[in-house]
This record gives sequence, structure tokens and C-alpha cells, in this order.
Amino acid sequence: MITDLKDKLFQFLEEVDGVETDPYRMNWVKEVRSVDQTKANGYAFLGEWVPDGTVEIDETPRVYLACKTTGPRKHATSTYYVLVGRGDQFEFTGIETTGSAPGWALRIRDQLADLLDRVCGKDQQVANPLLQLSDEDLVRELRRRGYQVPES
Repeated sequence: MITDLKDKLFQFLEEVDGVETDPYRMNWVKEVRSVDQTKANGYAFLGEWVPDGTVEIDETPRVYLACKTTGPRKHATSTYYVLVGRGDQFEFTGIETTGSAPGWALRIRDQLADLLDRVCGKDQQVANPLLQLSDEDLVRELRRRGYQVPES
């Protein structure tokens, strides 16, 4: 069990970038379990948001995507960091980008996907559960739900 995992991640980031985390800004952390290479925005990173408070996780390596917003409100900058965590021990991967120009997710998407393969292995990544179903089973379920699926 880890108390305040999200806070610990941001404390670690403060050590990395030397900038204090503003608690009144939109700062978030997501545990990335897989990457959808067909998307070029933040929806490419599939996983669970890290909540405030105590969480229970094991010592398996995990990849986190953290967003930290700094600067004056009118000219705020979001910086996106990729970290690897094992329990409450973190390592900065060197993968980071800012949201100052469009395409922040695309700039780190492929690097993050490669990191997931190395750290977690392809077998531990969360795959699309629909990939495990046959085409016939998918068509049958869609028709059961009232969708019209053309014959192929």
C-alpha cells in the first residue's frame, strides 16, 4: 500500500525539474498500460488515472505519464513527463515535452510505447479485450444489441 502516490510522484518531479508543484493547477498522473498508435492525442495513452490518497499496488514496474502546469495563469505551460515506478521508487526516463505547441502526445507517443515494451513487456500490457473475440462473436453481439451489420 502506498500513501499519497500522486503526491510522491509530484515530489519526485520537483527534484527532477526544480520547480515546485502548484496545488491549484491542473496537475495529473496516469498509469499508462498501453498505447494506441492510431491516435495522435492524449487518448493514445490507455490506463488508469492515479487518484489522490492511498492506493494499493505491487512492486511490478509501472509507467506513469504526469502533467505539471507552471507559470502565470495567462501564459501557463504544461510539461508532460514519463516516469517508471516500482512501488514508491521512481525513475525519470528522460522522455518529456511541453504543451506549448500542438502535438505534445504525438511527440512522446512512440517513445512511450517502446518504453512500455522494455519495462513491462508486451504480454503485461493491457490489450483491447475485443481482440480476443472472433469476428463472428463480435457480429453476433452487435446484432443482439440491435446494430445492423452488413454480411461480408
